[in-house]
Amino acid sequence: MNKNGIKILFLALCLFGMIYFISPAYADTLNSDLAGKIRIAILPLSVPESRTDLKQYGVGTMDTLITALSNIPDFIMVERAQIEYVLKEQAFQDTGYVNKETAVKIGQILGAQVLVTGNIQAVGEKIRITSHFTQVQTGAIIQTAIVTGKLDEIFDLQDELAKRLISSQKIDVSPERMEWVSNITKSTKSLEAYGYYLKGREEYLKLTKAGYEKAIEWYQKAVKADSEYALGYAGLGEVYAIIATLARFDHNKNKAIFYYGLAKKNIDMALILNPNSSEVYKALGKYYYSIFEGFESIKKIEETLKKALEINPSDSEIYVDLWLSNPFNDTNHPYIKKALELNPDSVYAHYKLALRYQLMQKWDLAYKELQMVLKINPDYERAKEDLKDVLKHYKP
Repeated sequence: MNKNGIKILFLALCLFGMIYFISPAYADTLNSDLAGKIRIAILPLSVPESRTDLKQYGVGTMDTLITALSNIPDFIMVERAQIEYVLKEQAFQDTGYVNKETAVKIGQILGAQVLVTGNIQAVGEKIRITSHFTQVQTGAIIQTAIVTGKLDEIFDLQDELAKRLISSQKIDVSPERMEWVSNITKSTKSLEAYGYYLKGREEYLKLTKAGYEKAIEWYQKAVKADSEYALGYAGLGEVYAIIATLARFDHNKNKAIFYYGLAKKNIDMALILNPNSSEVYKALGKYYYSIFEGFESIKKIEETLKKALEINPSDSEIYVDLWLSNPFNDTNHPYIKKALELNPDSVYAHYKLALRYQLMQKWDLAYKELQMVLKINPDYERAKEDLKDVLKHYKP
């Protein structure tokens, strides 16, 4: 095995090297019928070309609602990265989503049953958000929700939109779940902090070293603007854990230890501020993975990811992490299969599969997965590096 393969093996065994047995409860979860749930896609809200200052709130409202509504067990929320990939592939721009034909086409491609579209308009000193909930199969608009308020009330407007969408689907939601939804939509009262957080999310989702570094800068500004912003601290903790893992991968022990400390500090703060956020527990899971220290870590990882799934049972990334927890899980394992069922365009899932195929020296399959990764995210640096190595062994 070449040097790169040894590094991958080292990473898999050292960071994810544990044996994880599927409990009966998890088996029931995996065998549950996804068809009984409502698959919902939310598109970025369009904004007037003259109001560039509102553009971040069009994307931000989409991102916030996807995260908040993931707390509803009856919903499967199409992930933001998958939506953006489909919009890019189909050459749709940031306007014109609301006509019936376009809505049905996008919804069908995303495999959604309900598509949420809309716009933000400036009305004097206020903003008005108009949102259409469309039944993809028939193309019929189930409901149109209109909420109006000042820009600094946008968090209340987003919360109201979330409640309207839940109500339109005629499902029973416990008061506790509704509170969890509001904990996301109203996670901050600061427009400044929210704006910084959205920019941090944009950089993080690039999945590049440069993106991670810029994400840290924006997240730091977010928590400085609002010292009680749980999502900001969770974002910082997650990025710090990733950087620590990369440092360990490069055998830079001092750097890894430094960032482990920063990751834990920020995740602990996020847990204090919001102990019912799947985003926080996902970040904590990545932290425990990266500092794996034996059997006790297995328990911590299992407990952490179970908690994340209790809050958000349709998050594909959590299932990928569960699959990674045991390097001996094969590539047809229920965890990775469910992750891809929830999000067929998951860069995270496809890239981790590519790494596993490299370990197995199945170069043709590794090549196929890396091609998929780079199709979805052409700027993914690690995938480009791995592809070069795979092409030394496989000629397509």
